[in-house]
Amino acid sequence: MYDYTLERFTKELKSKIKNEKRDIAIFCIGTNSVVGDSLGPRVGSFLRKNLNSIEIQGDMEKPICYKKEILGIKKKLENKCIIVIDSAVSYEDLVGQIFITKSKMDIGSGIGKRKAFIGDISIKAVVSKKDTSFYKNFYGFQNVNLGFIENMSNFIGRGICGAIGSY
Repeated sequence: MYDYTLERFTKELKSKIKNEKRDIAIFCIGTNSVVGDSLGPRVGSFLRKNLNSIEIQGDMEKPICYKKEILGIKKKLENKCIIVIDSAVSYEDLVGQIFITKSKMDIGSGIGKRKAFIGDISIKAVVSKKDTSFYKNFYGFQNVNLGFIENMSNFIGRGICGAIGSY
């Protein structure tokens, strides 16, 4: 399902935060009302239960998915190293892949909405096939298997705990 083993995911994330001098904050983007877009909030809820030392924004109880919220929290966290987690759409052969980059994430671009560039480290999980139509992309997000999202969000949450636990 993933190109990563948990050990490799953790090691790659550690390498991205290794020389970071700022405190880390985690920003989990998405909504709890669309299965495919709930990956970020699910990771946030997992981390709230398992990682006490880091500021976490966005979970299943208080998801963050609107531009106003995103920009407000971005301003609040501007002096921290922000790790952003979000679900993504891409080509069919990439569904199930997770990408970790040391760059800002363009939130909302998968469904045709340019919301904001945010973060210092991005974790994108491809949960659905990309289409040229906004409506088909949104429909795809609504029809992702819940078990798939649960497994992927738990994997990412465990990897973050492993990487940050030794930070």
